[in-house]
Amino acid sequence: TDELNGPMDDALAEKALGAANAIRLERASLSQISLAAKVMALVPSPVHKKLLNLTHDWLRTFMPHCLAKVNRVSFGLLSSEECADTLADDPMVPRSRLALAVPFIGKDVPSKSSEFAHPDITIGLTVMAYRYSGLRDDDFNDLVDSVTSEFAHEIGPARDRASSIRYETWISASGGTIRGVAPTNQIGAGGPPVNASAG
Repeated sequence: TDELNGPMDDALAEKALGAANAIRLERASLSQISLAAKVMALVPSPVHKKLLNLTHDWLRTFMPHCLAKVNRVSFGLLSSEECADTLADDPMVPRSRLALAVPFIGKDVPSKSSEFAHPDITIGLTVMAYRYSGLRDDDFNDLVDSVTSEFAHEIGPARDRASSIRYETWISASGGTIRGVAPTNQIGAGGPPVNASAG
């Protein structure tokens, strides 16, 4: 009978250790919840409370889930050719599928029609996909068309319009220059614009 007690004692000790571990984790979790409740009680604005909750969800749930996925293996953007093929196959395909990250079923094999169900996961994976893959030519053209359209609808001197300032900032950040604008006068070129009439 001593032989039988050995394995049973080991199993019982393992269960006790597992239970003690679970209790320790539960106490730590309750301590975190208590601290979070104290912090939330000090936050007066409902908007700030919502932002804190969203941040918590992102840091604890959504971001780890997104970071566990592999670009162009479990998610990714459709390439320009894949977008054209998709539109040729089904002209009624949702336009969101062409701009957002979609599930992949294997290396460089996007799912034919699936999309991510959770909007926060879709946003996170889309940001990661654009960061990994960069803008496609069509995305860049759409972006320039959008800035041009905004510029046409704004009023005031051309250089002072919000879309013009945004465009100059992009060009300066990329190391480029704008014809007809001195580099020292460009937004973000190392200081405030220089007054040409001064001196």
